[in-house]
Amino acid sequence: MAQLSQLYLDASLAHSPITASYLGYHKYDGRWPDWSPAGITRALETVKRFERELGRIDPAQLQPAYAIDHQLIKDRLAAELRVGGRGPADVAARRADPQHLGKRRRDQRAVLDEPVILIYEKKISSMKDLLPL
Repeated sequence: MAQLSQLYLDASLAHSPITASYLGYHKYDGRWPDWSPAGITRALETVKRFERELGRIDPAQLQPAYAIDHQLIKDRLAAELRVGGRGPADVAARRADPQHLGKRRRDQRAVLDEPVILIYEKKISSMKDLLPL
């Protein structure tokens, strides 16, 4: 579960480099989010892949801290896939509906500004790409 948590965190930050910079994770500095149709498709595929991987892990068999990580990631993945959840599924749905094109900029900003699960800030501090404070 620890490895999956790290992989998920890195993938989340790769899809949201602005959030990564905000959290002090500088591996993706100089990059912008890819909200093109292909970028959204890649983000959705990544979320679905993590959902499958997470589904293979029985949280009842995990230590309490990892069981909490499991639930947090599961909830976050569900939000990413839900229209209205401010993730790639929501951005794709809004782009497909011409009525919402005027709201596109605000919606993208909401997605980009939303921090990754804040409980992971502690984990980020141990990652090698974090610059010292």
